[in-house]
Amino acid sequence: FYYLPENTCCLASTATAWCPLSSSFLRFPHFFLRFLPRTDSSLSHQRFTRCPQQNRTSSDRCLSVADPKDSCCSILYCDVNGDDLALEDDVERPKLVSAIPANVSTVQLNFEKISVIDKVNAEQSLDQMTWTRATTVGQAVVGLDPGMTYYFRVVSDDGVPSNVVSATLPNLKNNTAFCEFKGKKYDIGEEFHDNCTAYCVCSSTGVECASIDCPTDFGLDVLDPTCLEWEPVPKGFTPNSPNCCPQSVICKNNGSCIYKGLLFENWQDIPDKLSGCEEKCYCSSGNVTCRPRCHQISVIPPADLPCPAKNAMIGHPLGDECCPTWMCSEDATPHPGINIHQSNDLNDIVVHHLEAVDDGTVRLIFSVPPLLVGLHGRVELRYTSDRNNNDPSTWEQQVLAPPDDMIATPELEFELKGLQPLTEYKIKITVVMRDLDNSPSSRVLFVRTLPSVQLTTLPPIIPVEPLLRISKLNSTWATLEWRKFTDSELQFIDGVQLRYKEIDGKVYQATPLIHRAVTSYTIEDLKPDSQYEIGIFFIPFPEQNTELQAQKTLLLNTSIENDPYKFELMLDIHTIKSTSVELTWSGVPYPEDKYVNIFRAIYQYEGGREDMNSFKVAKRDSPAGTLIIGLKPDTRYRLWLEAYLTNGRTKKSNVKDFTTKIGVYSTNEVQEGKLEGTPIHKENDYYGPLVGVSILAAATTLACVALLVIITKKHGHNKAPITAAVQRKTAPHTAAYDNPSYKAEMQHETMDL
Repeated sequence: FYYLPENTCCLASTATAWCPLSSSFLRFPHFFLRFLPRTDSSLSHQRFTRCPQQNRTSSDRCLSVADPKDSCCSILYCDVNGDDLALEDDVERPKLVSAIPANVSTVQLNFEKISVIDKVNAEQSLDQMTWTRATTVGQAVVGLDPGMTYYFRVVSDDGVPSNVVSATLPNLKNNTAFCEFKGKKYDIGEEFHDNCTAYCVCSSTGVECASIDCPTDFGLDVLDPTCLEWEPVPKGFTPNSPNCCPQSVICKNNGSCIYKGLLFENWQDIPDKLSGCEEKCYCSSGNVTCRPRCHQISVIPPADLPCPAKNAMIGHPLGDECCPTWMCSEDATPHPGINIHQSNDLNDIVVHHLEAVDDGTVRLIFSVPPLLVGLHGRVELRYTSDRNNNDPSTWEQQVLAPPDDMIATPELEFELKGLQPLTEYKIKITVVMRDLDNSPSSRVLFVRTLPSVQLTTLPPIIPVEPLLRISKLNSTWATLEWRKFTDSELQFIDGVQLRYKEIDGKVYQATPLIHRAVTSYTIEDLKPDSQYEIGIFFIPFPEQNTELQAQKTLLLNTSIENDPYKFELMLDIHTIKSTSVELTWSGVPYPEDKYVNIFRAIYQYEGGREDMNSFKVAKRDSPAGTLIIGLKPDTRYRLWLEAYLTNGRTKKSNVKDFTTKIGVYSTNEVQEGKLEGTPIHKENDYYGPLVGVSILAAATTLACVALLVIITKKHGHNKAPITAAVQRKTAPHTAAYDNPSYKAEMQHETMDL
């Protein structure tokens, strides 16, 4: 058996410090017996090493640090520095700083690093010998007994415990008078804020807190379902207890967009008259997002058409004027000059489209076998107009060389030029491969070129009749429509624009550029009861010499707006005196207070720079007039009336000039700018009393200064230092200077100098 001493780290050799037993280790000190089988006789007296053997290398960057699992052993790290180990240790080993009681049953654990730990694996003990798992909520240990002293430690993920801290919980009987929370004491029943995070109350069992949730954070989707971002009221509100919640919130961003000067709500589609047929746009979270409206049309007709490929055409389906698509033509007769020969052999060249473009050009659309895609090769077109020549090797030749001589796609298109007008040709297509011997070819194709057409110079202006008409009309807007343009007309039209002006106006207003496929537009913000001249203009393509022009314009008359506030305010003067004038007005509908809030009479005398005002509140069944007093005698005045309407607008009356009669002007009895029914209040004159108080204060100050000077002179007297006899004996070298006659003599000498 072995005897293990109490302090195993103090042994001369740590290699014989402990022994393993089965799958565990015996605690120090301990006696044990182990009977070994005979087959293990060689191990009966073997000593087991406590620490793993370290193989030190020749590197000079080796560092020996303590083993976190066994303080008696060390671990050797090479090619590292101490900072790396310290950083790794800080990350993996939490360290407790303190444990502070939060109440009679809760202790808050504080770590060395300022971080938020979601789950703490803490242990508690009463004697540091027996450790049990602690119940934690965040970084707090709960469910403890009041008045007890606890020891705490934290166990890392690898099972290594941290340092130990202690905390003594307050007794329940001693905590009934007050509560302590974050260094402050509160009385029982006292309520307080924990900043703006929680609202707390001090009870007999401790501090109980509830998180603060502002009512302005709830129901926002009901208040405005379209709002994306909210702003507190007042703006820039900062939570500060007890004002932790703002008064209200307003919508800061509802995702609306502005497109070409018009406002659109979030996820609202942009009208086709603004975006055109090229793109489909919509408003998305404050940004206008556009995508191509139409899909790309394939070169050949799709296989699912209910008609043969030769009867297919590109057109617009019913109800869609923007996106062309493949469709079956009503006329099943093949187009003259087109001969398409199909082949069922997958190794042959299949011609999908063969057409004479003009008198000297033929367009071919064909496909090569898919096996040739990605290989190097060229396309040879052999053609002849000799009907009796059946040897393609003797025909004329044109070569189609794709980029890098590589066939990148099975579908190819080629235009054969330099042909004679109105001539029938035989054409054969052959693919010549660079690395293969076989050369796929097509059948012999027949096509006739078009006759020569004498080119004519188009005039710069082509008159058209767009059939512009009024579809809907209101007092402030009008919807106009025009006919759909033909394909021959669309080749000269890049866009459409409506220009309009009043009959008496000189400057035209223009709409945004309208797509050429759109046939209607609504003009807004027109004046009621007005006549407008409207014309349609066709915007040509860039560098285009021919332009379409409408010959006629359209006249429209907007309707009369039904406005109850459209009345004329008429002012009249009746009785003129030397210092007053009586005025009345008419034209306001009954009841007066329904349309007008306040009447304001504005007048000024001749040569005056400032306007004087008199106000009267509009009341029901009140006489439509007032009396203005405080005027100057024998003075010419100009007077008019302004009415502040209930719809927020202002209406002005006609202007009246009058001259007051000759009289005596008394400043004591007459006050300008006052109505007759308004009492005159004279302002109190505080100037006299204020001067008296100032004089009294100055006299008091001078008396205090004089009294202070007298007291200072009465108590002041001359002082001279008196040297004691003992001091004079101990300092004989100062005796001559202490003599008054010596001082007087020195003073005369100094004055002579």
